[in-house]
Amino acid sequence: MSKINSIFPPIVALLVFLFSYNTAAFKTGTSSFRKSDLTQGNIISSSSTLFAQESTAYSIAPPLPGKKEKENKQDERSSIRSLQSRQDFFNFIDSDAPLDSLTVVKYYSKNCQLCKRIDLRYKKMALYYQTANMQFAEMLKPADPELFDAFIQTFPTFGIYRNCVCVAMLAVTDVKTMEPKLHSTIQHELTMTPADWDKFLNAFAEPIAQSTAKLDRFRSTLL
Repeated sequence: MSKINSIFPPIVALLVFLFSYNTAAFKTGTSSFRKSDLTQGNIISSSSTLFAQESTAYSIAPPLPGKKEKENKQDERSSIRSLQSRQDFFNFIDSDAPLDSLTVVKYYSKNCQLCKRIDLRYKKMALYYQTANMQFAEMLKPADPELFDAFIQTFPTFGIYRNCVCVAMLAVTDVKTMEPKLHSTIQHELTMTPADWDKFLNAFAEPIAQSTAKLDRFRSTLL
């Protein structure tokens, strides 16, 4: 009996050691797996791993440099133009937009909780593409209710324009799909050649003509 009692404590100690070692190894492995997931594809937000899994890495603009946690909020806002009226809107997509550039407009309302949740992601996206041939803006519904009623069915919605033509209207239904949907569309448009652009205009001639006719009606009110 005394021999059993003398052997039992070392066995218990060994089992405790092995359990602790395996637990630590498991935690370390899990942590490093998540870290590798978050660093793939120059992911902007730690919660945007869905984009890395479903699409290719961003390639048009260079990755953002390392930033301090407490960024200047005014710098974030300065990369997104606030459109306060119909005149602002058409200046933004028409006269102020360089040739072949992309302009992105976020349409939102104050009562939209999803709009608030994606706000920071949209600001980071504008910063990410700041070296590309692009401009970003946002427009609150009271700025032009008639324009919103003609084009927007749900909030938030993103309109993408090129050479005064609306090339995409993307309605967002949840936070996770906002980045992959918007990034994949932007990447496609930025990599289009002149020949690709001509094919696009021909392939979608009818919906583009309808959208352009609507926009022209609103443009005419500014003359």
